[in-house]
Amino acid sequence: MLDFYVTKIVAKKCGGFGFTGDYTFRIGENRFTLIKQELVKNEALAKIMDEWNLSQYLILSQSDIKNGVEKETKIKADLLEAIFGAIATESDWDAAILEEAVSKGLNAESRIDEMIEADTKVRRFSLDNAITALKEVAESGRCTMPEYDFEGPDKLGYDSDGNPKWYCSCSVMNDRMRLVKNVQASTKKEAKKAAAYLILCEQLNMQNRYGPNDLRELWIYKDGKLLRRPSF
Repeated sequence: MLDFYVTKIVAKKCGGFGFTGDYTFRIGENRFTLIKQELVKNEALAKIMDEWNLSQYLILSQSDIKNGVEKETKIKADLLEAIFGAIATESDWDAAILEEAVSKGLNAESRIDEMIEADTKVRRFSLDNAITALKEVAESGRCTMPEYDFEGPDKLGYDSDGNPKWYCSCSVMNDRMRLVKNVQASTKKEAKKAAAYLILCEQLNMQNRYGPNDLRELWIYKDGKLLRRPSF
């Protein structure tokens, strides 16, 4: 029941029907799913229970009290879902009442606005702020914290112009797959920024402003451009 009404609320907030009668997302379809998941995950429901201070009303055995069951995230989340279930029963499953209860109970519209605003902020990223932007994406729970590995001129040597070769591999794990981007540049900082930028482009389905869009892993950054490279 909770999933159904949360999906309905997110759908109203994040899209609508166009002239053709087709539903259109105003955010990415993947992000639609992630926003819904953020609203109904156990941690979010448990936080609401703490804010309302409702865990005190749990009926527990002495053993449960001794083991601190009332502090468990899943228990708190289950209690909140039970409250919505009680509203459903008392309202004789009135759809309008249930939708309003879920919307207000989860503070859904405000939280959706906050997540969309955070998305908009992140989508303003560039090569210069890519490392910070990727960290913010990870902190929002959309992927793991990025891992960076480097190799320098002591192993890779220098190019024909005498510039040092720096290699950076950046990787994250999202809910679907592991993303990896490898970039070679003339400085360690440029290689790291470019690798983070390419991860962001793929994670957020954004256009690469410094070169072609491509899902391949190997790239070279030179003269302000990101170019595909078959191998190092």
